[in-house]
Amino acid sequence: MTKDLSPLLTVIIPTLNRIDTLYWTIKTVIAQEYKNLKIIISDNCSEDNIKELLQNFTDERISYTKTPQRFTMMQHFEYILNYADKGYISILGSDDGFLPGSIDKVVHIINKYPDILAIGWRFGNYNWPGLPAFFMIPMANYYRVVNATSEIEKVFKKNIYQTICFPSLYGGFISVELIKQLKQKNDGVFFHSRIPDFFSGAFVAANVEKYIRLEFPVTLNATSKSSAGFATTRSNVDQRSFNDLLTDEGNAPFHPSLKFIRCNVVPIAEALLQVNRLVPSFPKVAIKKVLNEVMLELRQEEDRNKIAEMKDGLIEMGKRNGMEDYVNDMLAKLVHVSPSSAVKKKFSPLSSTLYMYTTETSIQNVEDACNFAAEVIPKEFVELKIAFLKNYFRFQSSCRYLYLKWFSGKRKYI
Repeated sequence: MTKDLSPLLTVIIPTLNRIDTLYWTIKTVIAQEYKNLKIIISDNCSEDNIKELLQNFTDERISYTKTPQRFTMMQHFEYILNYADKGYISILGSDDGFLPGSIDKVVHIINKYPDILAIGWRFGNYNWPGLPAFFMIPMANYYRVVNATSEIEKVFKKNIYQTICFPSLYGGFISVELIKQLKQKNDGVFFHSRIPDFFSGAFVAANVEKYIRLEFPVTLNATSKSSAGFATTRSNVDQRSFNDLLTDEGNAPFHPSLKFIRCNVVPIAEALLQVNRLVPSFPKVAIKKVLNEVMLELRQEEDRNKIAEMKDGLIEMGKRNGMEDYVNDMLAKLVHVSPSSAVKKKFSPLSSTLYMYTTETSIQNVEDACNFAAEVIPKEFVELKIAFLKNYFRFQSSCRYLYLKWFSGKRKYI
């Protein structure tokens, strides 16, 4: 393949009534110096003044589109794929952000491996003001070329949540040509799950031989009070996003083995089961494993409404899968444990991850958080070609952390 040293990258930001966070999200994208970048704001018939907001930006890379009607999240994600006709595409949440200079890193790796069609990364996590002041920053400085089949096999031996490491459109750049091929194979449709972010990662991994996994963050996955993911795990917040996922109109049928309930495990498992339906060689997640992991979440849940919903969901899934006795036995033995809600400042050498809280910092929005993270992570990055060298990189990250903690201007925050 002839190398295009300046491949077209398209970042699409789907948004619905997020004007308070969208401004800061856009700022993180226009801060990228890469020129061959398209930034598309896709407005899902919002009721706020997005067009007025966009007048604050003069960057020629920005364009605006509006859906012809209010779409479900799955419909909206499918719709925006039509706005990328070549190069690579990424979907960015309208409360998330790109770290400064991160797209240049992606382009460098694409140019090194132009035949690989998918890149995914480990994103950081940031909570907007109004939520617990949690901030998680991966501090590794390497990437690796992954054999998709062996990586899928390895990941399925872990808990279901670990499958978020697959190269998703939400947390990755995926070749537009690959997306077109997969649509052509599947009745002109890419998304076959109402959980489009998790689905796209597993679906891409199931259809490529290799992909690239970055162990350093390119984006921050931020959570605000209006985040869809937040609504699917809380019953006492704005439920419009959750209700959007529940509706059958405009959504793919939810997998019949599962019942959609507010928890982390079920939405991910549903997306995985839909991928298995389309690609039988992709492992089928065991229902027993789903039930067990929902139970682990239930043990630490304190919201009474959510506890009742999770119990009802477990019973219903037990009935659908001939596992009623198994579920009833688990519920009879259920012992609640108090979760640790306090955010702790710490560093994990094993995962090269910094955990901190933002209350003592000047971080007020996702742009601030992205800038902070970029100053914390190592500037240089390398390819990990030999697995046992991972320990060397862990040691490097630990040294970086100790420097930051004892000698840097950020020591009081870490």
